[in-house]
Parts: sequence; C-alpha cells; structure tokens
Amino acid sequence: MRRLLHFSAVVSALMACLDIAAFDFTGADALFSKGEDYAGCASMLESMLTSVPDSHVKSEVLWRLSRVYLMIGQGRTSVESKREAFGKGIAYAEDGKRADPANYCNYMWHCANIGRDCQTRSIAEQARKVSVMTDDLTAIIEKLGRTDVAEAWQALGEIYINHPLKSNEAAINFGRKAVNCIPDGQPWISTYCFLARALYDRNWSASKRKSSIDSNHDKFLRKGLGNIDKYSYFDGSLGSDYVPAWSDRPLGQMSDREEAMALFKYSESLYRNSPHTKSLSDQYDEFEQAKSNWK
Repeated sequence: MRRLLHFSAVVSALMACLDIAAFDFTGADALFSKGEDYAGCASMLESMLTSVPDSHVKSEVLWRLSRVYLMIGQGRTSVESKREAFGKGIAYAEDGKRADPANYCNYMWHCANIGRDCQTRSIAEQARKVSVMTDDLTAIIEKLGRTDVAEAWQALGEIYINHPLKSNEAAINFGRKAVNCIPDGQPWISTYCFLARALYDRNWSASKRKSSIDSNHDKFLRKGLGNIDKYSYFDGSLGSDYVPAWSDRPLGQMSDREEAMALFKYSESLYRNSPHTKSLSDQYDEFEQAKSNWK
C-alpha cells in the first residue's frame, strides 16, 4: 500500500508540473509589449484565471493583469475611466500578493497603479498614499532583497524627489541604480529621463559631484545598512572615475547638466534604433518636452 501511495504522489506531482508548464505567457506578453494590444492582453489573462493550477501561477497571471490595467488606464481620457482601470490594477495586484507573497511583481504594479491613480486626485489624497507605495517598494527592496528591479528604484526616486522631507541626492542615486538595472538592449527612455531631469534640476558642478561621489564611497560600504539606505550612496560604489554608457567622460568630470544632456543624446540614439511603439514614442516625446525647457 505504501508503494502505491508513493506512486500516486509521484503521478500527482508530475501532473501538477505539466499543468504549470501548460501555462505559457508568451502570447499574452507579446500582446502587451510588441503589439501593445492591452485589451486583448487583459482578455487573454482573465480567461487564464479560470484554470490556474496553483497559487504561484495565479500570482503570475495577476501581476500581469495589474500591469496591463495600468496601461489601459493611462490610455483613457476621463478621470472616472482612468480610476476604474487603475482600481482594477490595484485589486488584481492585491490578490496577487495574497496568492504569492514572495512574488515582487505584484508589489511593483500595485505601487505603480496607486501612483497613477494619485495623479487624478488631490494633493491631500496623494499624500495619504505615499506610505502605501513606500511599503510596496520596501517589500521589494528590503524584505524580498530584490535590488535588481529598475522600476522599483525609479519609483522610489520619484517619491523622494516629490516628498519635501526626503533627499534629492538619494533620489538621484536611486535613479542611477535604476538605469544600472535596465535589461541589456532595452530602450527604457522614461528611466533615463527621470535621472536626467533630476540631475538637471540639481545642477551641481563637476567638482562638487566628484567630492560627493568620493565621500559616498565609504558610506556605501558601511556595515549594517539596509538596501535603501545603502543605495542612497550608490554613486560611491561606482567611483568618480566611472564612465557610464551614455558618455565618454567619468562621472567626476561632468557637471549634472552635462550628464543630463548626455543622457538625452543616448536616449535619442536608443529611440532611433528601436521599433517605434506608441509607448516608446510617448516616452521619447516626454523627454524631448523636458529638454525643451532646459537652458
């Protein structure tokens, strides 16, 4: 009897593996990123929810639904319809967090949908949501230890830039960490734009930058820091002699505004050499608009 039970357990495990393998997200991901058919992607993912084999796969479906409703909301015009879409994105991500608390993607898109929803609301309502977004990002970066998520660092940088009690210097380092985490070959122009705008507004000289970077070297290596505190000194880990991909000059030999311009030219090159999806074109247009206000 014991051997029969063992055989039954093996068969059940194999069937579960087959069920998981049968859940192929290739089609949905292609609709999202290549075709930018967000309605079609949402429909495909929602149909998957009726037959998920386990909570892990359910979580994978749910974060993708949260992500696609973020994009659906951004494409809508009325405040009410935007909030409806972002509300669905928030709800799907909350279900995803319950299904698999270790899946960082649900925290990320929960935070992103709240952030977009906040843009349709009053300053007071936005302020009340900052702690919720920060909790999501802290869960990713500290609790789950994911320091490789560009979106999380950019979102944290944006919170720090816009929060009167936070540090702009930390925000710039989070932005620098974000661009450092962009997957190879991906034209994430919005991330480069965030760093460039923050640098342009700070407007430090090359000598002041070098002094700060050199000072941050020891701070980055200090023991006992959490990841958020540690990466608030990220440029110190690179060093003032570090030459980024968007320039032929070291960080310590460029002013903030010189690097901002280098980031724009680099993004311009990425845009020229990438398929011009609507999303990418919107990102590039945003960067061009920001640059048009630079002196």
